[in-house]
Amino acid sequence: MTALPRLRLATTDDEPFLAALYLDHRQGEFAPTGLSPAQIEALVAQQWAMQRAAHHGAFPGADRLIIMVDDVPVGQTLVDRTTSPWHLVDLLIASSSRGKGHGQRVIRAMQDICCEQGSDLALHVESDGHARRVYERLNFEPTGASDGFRMEMVWRASQEGFRA
Repeated sequence: MTALPRLRLATTDDEPFLAALYLDHRQGEFAPTGLSPAQIEALVAQQWAMQRAAHHGAFPGADRLIIMVDDVPVGQTLVDRTTSPWHLVDLLIASSSRGKGHGQRVIRAMQDICCEQGSDLALHVESDGHARRVYERLNFEPTGASDGFRMEMVWRASQEGFRA
């Protein structure tokens, strides 16, 4: 059985891991373009820098957390607990660690903390992606807010039996 994931605050020492994780997540999107691996890496590095700046501007109080399994980093999440509801801004699991339930366990732990704190948990997800179905299984519901590509979902701490 795989160990349960644990979370720790990201530090500057995590920057190489975070950049590699983002590259791992995005590089497949650029494979059909015919760009060289070096060009893809440079493009994704620019996107990573822009995303970090955008997240910092939109969620200045958010915590970036490293997801650890057996003392090895397998992912990251960005959660803003200064808002109501709390906002799950980002969650990435390394491709080599996907499909093992780490992301779901992290979200369930966040739901437990939200219950203790009396806070709901909101996020934005691609409207037609796999992640939406995962969040629906975790009892997130669409709020109706959408930009046509991404939609807002919320999990309510007041829900009875959310583990069903």
